[in-house]
Amino acid sequence: MGAIKKLKSRVLSKNLNLPARASLFFTASNLVAKGAAFLLTPLFTRILSPTEYGEYSLFGSYLTISIVIVSLELPGGVIMRAFQKKKELGNLTLISAFLLCAPLSLPTTLTLLSLKSGGGMTFPFAYLFLFVSLISLTVINLYVSKCKFLYKWIPYLIISVIQSVAAPVISILLISLNYFGELGHVSTKIGTVSAILFSLAFVLTAITIKKAVEEVKALSMSHREIWEHVRSSVKFLLKLSLPLLPYYFAVMLISQSDKMLISRFLGKGELGKYSVAYSAGIALTAITGGIMSSLSPWLMRKARAGDFEKIKETLNTVVSLSVVFIVLFLSVAPDVFTFLAPMEYSSALPVMFIISLIPIPLSLSQCASSIAIAEERVRGILLSGIIPALTVLAFGILLIPRGNLYLPAIITASGYFILMALGIRNVKLITGKYMINVNKTFQKLVFLIFFSALIYTLKDYMALRFAIISIFSLLLLYMLKETAELLKEK
Repeated sequence: MGAIKKLKSRVLSKNLNLPARASLFFTASNLVAKGAAFLLTPLFTRILSPTEYGEYSLFGSYLTISIVIVSLELPGGVIMRAFQKKKELGNLTLISAFLLCAPLSLPTTLTLLSLKSGGGMTFPFAYLFLFVSLISLTVINLYVSKCKFLYKWIPYLIISVIQSVAAPVISILLISLNYFGELGHVSTKIGTVSAILFSLAFVLTAITIKKAVEEVKALSMSHREIWEHVRSSVKFLLKLSLPLLPYYFAVMLISQSDKMLISRFLGKGELGKYSVAYSAGIALTAITGGIMSSLSPWLMRKARAGDFEKIKETLNTVVSLSVVFIVLFLSVAPDVFTFLAPMEYSSALPVMFIISLIPIPLSLSQCASSIAIAEERVRGILLSGIIPALTVLAFGILLIPRGNLYLPAIITASGYFILMALGIRNVKLITGKYMINVNKTFQKLVFLIFFSALIYTLKDYMALRFAIISIFSLLLLYMLKETAELLKEK
């Protein structure tokens, strides 16, 4: 209890600077939103059959890959670098990004529609929902990036909860009450989510336009000056995003190719089982990804200042903290899976243990790309994404048709490990310095691999698993205290 009180006092203390407090609140907000959405999974797995859940998962894969093309991956590092250059015109810069991305939604949707014969989506209105979701998520993600840059965590929390919780809850109600039954369960769920996302995007766009007008009036800008800023913003965004686009597309292939290949070769029933286990295994990105994402503005500022010792110290601590979180999660993984899905999904349980290894490599690869963007030297990271993507795709095509759900999970996890290693190497080539302690990070990841195998072996021994939880819970409290100390700006 003493450690918790000390941590609380650190968080609320004025000595803990704004970026540090915002990082903690962003992480907590991310955990609330994604955690609540994660807890809805048992309802969907009991309302939808594995085949229906697989159909929904396939839609998610198409959406994830398409959003990379439509958004040009501006949300995150690229748009934040643009905000850094023109702080006083942040909303006008945001509108410039909206105008750049929106026209790409229709051709992307039509391209996917033309390819639907190759194992595409079959439920009614799928591609209409995809088009609406692409526009909506691009606007929402760009706006969220602005919230992070300005350290405004309350709007971030509200948007995240609406996006992750409200839409699925309303979908559950519609499915349960058999509204729009002629469209089927899957169409009802995705259609509702798309409608809510579109409404949220419309409101955020209106707010942005209003604030942009206020910015322009405050600076007494002429129409020519406004147009010049929009033009220069679009040019700068394209300068950074176009070289990055193949990299981000490659990363999406690493994360989604397994699902698309399972759908094609094994069927949507197996995909439904795999997707539930995958979602459970990757759930800890709500914490690890939340921490890394919230640190992104700080990380980019430190990279620009050349303070790599502070970056290294912080990332080493965050990795250690993430290891403890993953250990605790793995210790209860069998019980979590039983809660999430009925027995018909149980054959996919090992997938959950394998995918649980991904959050740290994923987060560190995101940090590596953020540093490259901060340095405005993004061409070098292209190979960092293409090599693991081609490796994952080749082994997936070769091995997934054999019918074993463990293999695609192993292939995907391996792809993320390669992505992380190449990203760290690229940072070293750009800056001449490592962003983390490579040897210690490697040792921690090897430990997690063996620990995951151990817990899977002990999955039927609840007492032993909960003894491990008790030990590591105490370690977590101690590390949270140390992390609070580290978050003070030096």
